[in-house]
Amino acid sequence: MSRISERRRELGMTQKQLAAEIGVDTVSVSRYENDDRKLNLILLRKIAKALRCPVSSLLDEDDIGANPTEVSAVPEFDIRAAAGGGAVNETEQAVDFWMFSPTQLDHYGIRGRDVAMIRVTGDSMEPSLRSGSRVIIDRSDTDISTPGIFCVWDGYGLVIKRVEREFGSNPSRVRVMSDNSQHSAYSVPEEDLRVIGRAALEIRRL
Repeated sequence: MSRISERRRELGMTQKQLAAEIGVDTVSVSRYENDDRKLNLILLRKIAKALRCPVSSLLDEDDIGANPTEVSAVPEFDIRAAAGGGAVNETEQAVDFWMFSPTQLDHYGIRGRDVAMIRVTGDSMEPSLRSGSRVIIDRSDTDISTPGIFCVWDGYGLVIKRVEREFGSNPSRVRVMSDNSQHSAYSVPEEDLRVIGRAALEIRRL
């Protein structure tokens, strides 16, 4: 976590001052900065708040699930996939990280590091996906030959929908469908569709 040290020095803050901000001693801060002690997400958020920066700016690539025996950090992007009409803010800056053990991800068939989390907006995928819930997208799985729920750019916006190829279409077209019967399905040329990844896991508040 050398970036903690870099950011602290940018602000002209001492280890003692940072320790007081987050409620630990200076020895702990030194260990955090020298990678001697792993940080959980709650503590990372406290440090990021004290250093007035996003959590993502404190994480090196090696911190994001590089070691399969360690906790994996799934990045959350400020991209809202419309389960409905389709407005989108296409930024690739991670705004947060969600911590999972490899065992937890493997339990849901999520493997590898090419995953991301986004928030769903709209009701077109209810009851399968609820507006406001977060969905982990497996970006390594973009094969729509096996129908399922995918996050895609449909030419107008980023949406999360059921997607399948239209049999016999030439040139190839893709049918984009909602689970909510109040929303109509539509068809787009496959060449206009950009598949971000398959929806692998929903996290929502009960």
